[in-house]
This record gives sequence, C-alpha cells and structure tokens, in this order.
Amino acid sequence: MKSIRFRVIATYLIVILLTILLFGGGVYSFIRDYYMNNIESLLINGQEICSDIYNELYYQYDIDLEPAKIGERFIPYTRAQVLLLDKNAGILYDSTDTYYKGQLAIEKDLEKIIEGETITHRETSMFGERIMSVSRILKSGDTPIGILKLSASLEEVYKVMNNVMFILMGGGLVIILIVSLAALIIANTIIKPIGKITNHIKDIGEGNLEPKKGSKFNSEFSELTDNLNNLSSELDSNKKMQEQFIESVSHELRTPLTSIKGWIVTLKNSKLEDKEIMEEGLGIIDTEADRLTGLVEELLEFPDYANRLTQMTKTDMTGLLKYVCRQMKPRADRLGISLNCSSLEEVAVKGDYDRLKQVLINLIDNALKYSCKGDDVTVGCGTEDKYAVITVKDNGPGFDPNDIEIIFNKNYQSKNAKAGSGLGLAISKEIVEAHGGDIHILTSSDGTTVNFRLPVAGD
Repeated sequence: MKSIRFRVIATYLIVILLTILLFGGGVYSFIRDYYMNNIESLLINGQEICSDIYNELYYQYDIDLEPAKIGERFIPYTRAQVLLLDKNAGILYDSTDTYYKGQLAIEKDLEKIIEGETITHRETSMFGERIMSVSRILKSGDTPIGILKLSASLEEVYKVMNNVMFILMGGGLVIILIVSLAALIIANTIIKPIGKITNHIKDIGEGNLEPKKGSKFNSEFSELTDNLNNLSSELDSNKKMQEQFIESVSHELRTPLTSIKGWIVTLKNSKLEDKEIMEEGLGIIDTEADRLTGLVEELLEFPDYANRLTQMTKTDMTGLLKYVCRQMKPRADRLGISLNCSSLEEVAVKGDYDRLKQVLINLIDNALKYSCKGDDVTVGCGTEDKYAVITVKDNGPGFDPNDIEIIFNKNYQSKNAKAGSGLGLAISKEIVEAHGGDIHILTSSDGTTVNFRLPVAGD
C-alpha cells in the first residue's frame, strides 16, 4: 500500500506535469504559429507585389524566352527565393540557382494552382533544408502562362523554436523541483499530525488516556486531536464509573451483610429462651437478605439505580427510622458507640421504602465509620413547613470545611475516612433529590450533622 507521503507528492507531480505540458505545449504552439504565420504573410504579400509587377511586364517579356529578366525585376521586392515555372511546374528561373532548368518544383496541388488558388507548402528542399513556399498562377489576360513560387527557409525559425523548447523544459524542471519540495513539506505537515494521532489512538488502546496537544498550524488535525482527547476523557470517565460501580457494589452490599452478620453474632450470644430477640433478629436477617437480593439486581443498572423509584407509597419515616436504628445497633455495640434514636412525632412521606431505608443506612453507617469508641450517634425525625426532617448527628472528627462543596461528589472521600468507597453521601443525595427533597451537612471539630428533608405525605 502506497504511503500518504508518496500519494501526496505523486498527485502534486502529476498535476504540475500536466500543467507544464499543457502550458508549454500552448506556448510552443503559439510561438511557432506566430513565426510561421508571419513568414506566410510575407510570402503572400511578396506574391501580391510580384503579381502586380508582372501584370506590367508580361507584354514586354515572354516568360518562356526571357524568364530571367522577369525574375530579376521581382528580386528587389522580396527576400524570398524567386522561382518562375512553366504551366507544368518546370523550372524556368531560380534566383538562387538551386534548381536546374526544367526540374519540377511543385509535386502536389498543381491543379489547384492552375485553377487560380494560392497554395502554401511546407517542404524539404533537395539539400534537406526545411522551407515554406507560396505558389500562384501568372496569367496573360485570362490565359495561364506560368507559375510564380516564392520560398523561404524555416531553419532559423526551428532554431528559435528549439531554444524556446529548451527554455520551457528547463523552466519546467525548476518548477517540478520546487513543487516536489513544496509537496514534501505539505506531505510532512499532514503525515506528522497523522503520526501523532495514530500514536494517540495507540495510547488510548493501551489504556493511556492522557490528553495530547493538537497541531498549532492545522485546525482540522487540532479538532481531531480535541475529539480524541474528548474520547479519552469519556473513556476515563467510563473507567472511573466502572470503578465506582465496583465500589458501589462493595458499599451497598456491605451494609446489609454487616447487619446480617451483626444479628447472627447477637443471636449466637443470646439465650434460646429470649424469643423476642430471636424473632426480631431473624426478621431483620430475613428482611436484609431480601434487600440484598434486590440490591444485586438494581446495582446492575448503575449509575441510574439510585434515581429509579419503583414503589412510591406512603411510608412511616418514624417507624422506618426506628427499624434501621435497631438493625444497626449490633454493629454500634461492637464498636463501642452509643446509637440513639429519637422521634418527636409520627411523620409519613410518600416515597420508595427501600430507597429511603438505604439513605438512613448510608448516613448512619457513615456516622459510625467516622466515630470512635465511646462516641454518640443520634438519629431523629421531625417536621418543618410541610417537610419531614431527618437528622443524623455524630461527634466524630468531622469533615474539612473546605470540602463541603464537593462532599457529595461520587469520587469524594474524606482524609479522616477509615474504610469504604465514599459513595454513601453521593448515593443518598441522589435518592433524596429523586424524592423531591434536599440534603445538607454541617460539620465542625465537634462532629457532623446531616439533615435531609422530604415532602410530608398528604392525607
């Protein structure tokens, strides 16, 4: 397969060669025709003058008997070779003594000349010289009595034309060299960016997604490089999303598994006679196992699963809060953290029970993760201006106040985090906003408070 450099240079050379051939051929033909037409015009004009002179002389001299006297009268009026011929084209007089008397000087178109036409011939003399001749009939009244032929050498014309040809060829070679150099430069301006783009694509294929600089002098290649950089960014974003998906799976599956494990440990350490704890623990384990199954199915639709609300029903937030606190209590006890649940009033919202439960678990899990042994985590629920307000408060080290603006980003993770992916707050925010609510964080060295609001369900 021919390279782009070869094809660009070959295309330029073919175009310039055709241009030179057409232009050179046109110039050569124009100059040649110019000289030939001038010589022909001079010969024809000479014919006219000589014919006029003969019309004055024919009654004085007989062309057959005194051709030299007639021919010599023509010589001062033309620089051409003067030939006087009989009606059969035999030589009667030659001003240059090139031909011998009686030799045929016209081999074709004799009948046309006899009929009165002026005929021009380009021919080669007996000495190999290229000449142009103009022949016409001489008459005595209406009777043809001879032929006047004027001839001029074309050798000087052909010498000039050869010089023109050499000049055109030399100029053409110079132009070809210049165009070849220009084509090479232009080809390189195309090939080098293509090479960079090829390497860029190769890097993308190998997983190197760093952006590259575009060409300064070629907007098309710069635009292509920008598009590849956008593709790299998109691939990088998809790669991060894939990583977030794995992290989200880990985060979302860990919480129910932790609850199940915590209650298994609690049940193992409790007495069989304590049926109330046994029934509550088994109920939570059964519920969390179902929730775990649902999460596995929903996480396959990441990242939109948090916004997909499947069952919008009237949900008792107070009861849900107490249930989640009870579910998370074994873990808090193992960590030596006091988990307190308080509700000032009964509050109901319209929402997806499993999603809201997920928000509470994420927030409480986050609070436990940022707390130390002996700390307190308090969860409460109340109402404010037709909104249910749920609060999760801890007295851990808190966040960096400068991170408040980015704390809900999916790739955010506090420097104080002990474990996890940092997706809990981002997912919680998506779910709350999908319910038409909002979520806010207040943090200081004394701890962190997370408040989220949801519209209260109508009657």
